[in-house]
Amino acid sequence: MLGFATTVSAQDWSVDSRSRINMSGDNDRFETEQRFRVGTSFGGDDWGVHVSSNVNTNLGVNEVVTATLHEAFATASVFGTDFSVGRQALEFGNGSIIGANNWAPTANTRDGFTASMELSGNDVTLIAGSRTNDGVEGATDYATGSYYGANATGEMSGFGYNLLYVTQSGTLGTDFGGTGEETELTAMGLDISYSTMGANLTFSYNTVDDGSDMDMNYYTAGVEYPVNDQLTVEAKMTQYGDDGFELAGSNTGFNGAGDNSWLTHGNMGFLEAGDQMMSFGGSYDMGDFSVGVSMHQVSNEDFVNIDGSEYERNVTMLDLGYKLGKNSSFSLMYATDDNRLNTEVEETFMFATLRVGL
Repeated sequence: MLGFATTVSAQDWSVDSRSRINMSGDNDRFETEQRFRVGTSFGGDDWGVHVSSNVNTNLGVNEVVTATLHEAFATASVFGTDFSVGRQALEFGNGSIIGANNWAPTANTRDGFTASMELSGNDVTLIAGSRTNDGVEGATDYATGSYYGANATGEMSGFGYNLLYVTQSGTLGTDFGGTGEETELTAMGLDISYSTMGANLTFSYNTVDDGSDMDMNYYTAGVEYPVNDQLTVEAKMTQYGDDGFELAGSNTGFNGAGDNSWLTHGNMGFLEAGDQMMSFGGSYDMGDFSVGVSMHQVSNEDFVNIDGSEYERNVTMLDLGYKLGKNSSFSLMYATDDNRLNTEVEETFMFATLRVGL
């Protein structure tokens, strides 16, 4: 189908190849992952079709080759509303509720439809469909389920905002930590930004209500300041509520014994209930070459280390990037995490990635 569409009527096509070497642990692990994604889009002025697929190989442990459908959806514009129907890799707001997670070999996708329109200068998207849990035991999501929601993006009185509201219903099976009964949850995410005196102020609040006595939420407040055209510094404070926050299908992973977010999502992952994190960092962009460094300190008054001392988790991240051409780049991410599972064990993660696209 891809070959026929490309030959006959394709207006646009894309190829993205990513090769990654995982050097986690004591840097004696060299596990190679390769993702090859090819897509094609064709259509007319008011309609279109997009299809893309993934081919993944893992050459470090089991040398498995898998081929999966990534996206397959049709689009149409009717009376000023843009409709998309099919399988789509959606992402809204900061990605804590609905995110594509392109770090993983197979990105998050959802089957359903979206309807996007402009209302009073704001962009509004209605969403509906279903997704399948990625198999994380105990994840706050469903083995199978449906979702409905809306996302609004715009500007009001100088404040930029993104508001996402989603309700999900379905059956959370016992294999996923549930009871097998029909359940429902609602999730809301609000992102606000405001620029003043050359600095960009940001605030994000995310919450999930699963109908129980738990009320999961967290918020982040930060400031980003461009010192000059190349150097930018930032500081953030993140606070998790008493019941924590976690949601599958997002850009953030879990940190349980069976799932390590550094490997599955390329980030620290969701924090624990009551965690508070202070983050400081900066980035320097010299055109083709860029470097970024950030330090994160997590504390929790309700936790203690396994030896009885005050709990503290320190994470340091270093990112290096180099543009090889218009559509090609090389990046290196290095991170140290000294207390991820309250084990007082320092872990090291290093990933070298080469991306080539057309």
